[in-house]
Amino acid sequence: MLDKASGAWPEGHPLYAPGLKRRPRKAGEALYWLPPQADLKAGYPIKGLTVQGTETEAAALCRKHQEQLLLWRKGLDGLPTPGTWRWAVGRYRTDAESRYHTVGDQTRRQYDYFCNVIEQTVGERLIGTTTGADLVRWYNEFKTPPNGADKPLLVKARGVMGQIRRVAKFGLFVGHKQAIDVVNLFEKDVITFQAGSARESAPTFEQVIAIVNMALAKGFLSIAITTLAQFEFTERRVSIIGKWEGEGEKKAWKAGWVWDSVIDGTRQGITPDWQIVYFQNKTSKKRRAFDLTVTPLLLDLLQRTPEAERVGPVIVSEVTGLPWVARNYASMFRKIARAAGVPDDVWSMDMRAGGATEADAITGLTMKDLKAAGGWSTEQSASRYSRRSEESAQNVVRLRQKQRNEA
Repeated sequence: MLDKASGAWPEGHPLYAPGLKRRPRKAGEALYWLPPQADLKAGYPIKGLTVQGTETEAAALCRKHQEQLLLWRKGLDGLPTPGTWRWAVGRYRTDAESRYHTVGDQTRRQYDYFCNVIEQTVGERLIGTTTGADLVRWYNEFKTPPNGADKPLLVKARGVMGQIRRVAKFGLFVGHKQAIDVVNLFEKDVITFQAGSARESAPTFEQVIAIVNMALAKGFLSIAITTLAQFEFTERRVSIIGKWEGEGEKKAWKAGWVWDSVIDGTRQGITPDWQIVYFQNKTSKKRRAFDLTVTPLLLDLLQRTPEAERVGPVIVSEVTGLPWVARNYASMFRKIARAAGVPDDVWSMDMRAGGATEADAITGLTMKDLKAAGGWSTEQSASRYSRRSEESAQNVVRLRQKQRNEA
């Protein structure tokens, strides 16, 4: 029954709408949910929200916004307010069940950066009041470069939005039901975000050899081997040089290529008869095995390591005597590539794309073959590493002309 004193429906009624305000418009009236002035003065970040739909739907939205306000009131003790993005980020980074704890160090550092951006920009916003329009607006703000620069920060913006998605899904996982609306915006493709431009650089075999020769001239056999191995086996650099994980006393090297060894009960590495077994070093282990005798240039480089030193990691920094730290490797590679006359837009990681592009040009080789060559999980992933799209398009034009002329 309508409360005659207040003009509002009682709590529990389908039309109960705490905070509902009506404002006349030419085309009828606009409905808003507004928090009490006392909460606004206390720092509540939401000044007011439009509610739409039928009377019943508008009432349900008001109750939802009121619930978020009550959660905010409970957080006034200095701890993250339950239901805010700051709260959800904290749970994502600290709860033992979070997948945050299962990713590698490099990925975790990226996630930390994106989480920090969320906390510093929209951290006090309540998840339950976040709309698709909010996400689009945030994305546009994240991609806006500082100081009026021209190039948008697409990688940063997409990275933060991806982190918002992960945090929302974990919020739902730990029982914050209001996160379902945000999760659905992503899962049901209600919103999409512009992708950054795909890399187009792929070194030629001649450029790879130029880098290899310059690395040898400067005394960096490790970089010569890695560069050629990436190209020959269409391989990730990290799967060859390995990676360091952990901090302080817990810091350890996760194996890349090794000389004949037993690791975690599995025999792997380069055998005395020049076979190699190793595992791709990413989210899951994928066994790789090759006969090195069919790649004579790479075999020659590997055989330059004295037999007595063929123990442990194959790729060791000539500077430290330890496996390379990725950023130090990339820095030294750039100096060597520049000295070899290779443009700066060709990166160390592009060696893999160079191998894929060379392979993709072979008549009769299928995308399934290319997928196997690089160890990709899907043919779509493999296709992203071939830089032959323009050449392939031109070839289609040629074939069409040929068919037309022969008709």
